Amino acid sequence: MNRLRTYSVHARRFARDERGSPAVEFAMIAPVLMLLVLGIVQFGFLFYTYNEMMNGAREGARRLAVGATPESAILRADRTMALNRPYEFYPVPGNPAVTMTIKLKVSDAMIITNLDRLFPFFGIQPDWQGTFYPKHLSASVTMHRE
Repeated sequence: MNRLRTYSVHARRFARDERGSPAVEFAMIAPVLMLLVLGIVQFGFLFYTYNEMMNGAREGARRLAVGATPESAILRADRTMALNRPYEFYPVPGNPAVTMTIKLKVSDAMIITNLDRLFPFFGIQPDWQGTFYPKHLSASVTMHRE
C-alpha cells in the first residue's frame, strides 16, 4: 500500500510539472511557421520573375514596333531580364500591332528546386482530358507599330 501511495505522489508531481512545455509547443508550431515563411518567399520570387518577364516582353515588343527583326527583339528581351532562365519567346509581328509573349514553366521559376518531388501536384495542372502538363508564367505585351 505504501508503494502505491509513493507512485501516486510521483505521478501527481510529474503531471503538475510544466518545465519543457514551451519547447514542445515550439516543436509543434515550427514546421507550420517555416512552411508559411518559405511560401511567402517563394511567392515573392515568382512575382519578381513575372515582373522581369513583363519588362522583357515590353522591351521586345518595343523593338518589334520600331521595325526590328524578331531575332533582335528576342535578344533584347532576353538581355533585359536579370534572371538566366529557360524562357520561351513568341514574337508576333503584325501590321497594325505587334505582340511579344514570354513563357516560363513555374517549376523553372522556383527558388526551391525539385519541389514537385515533395508535392507531386505542385507545378502541374490537368486539362479537361485528365492529362497533366506544367503550369506556365506568361507575360504578353502588345504595341502599335510606329
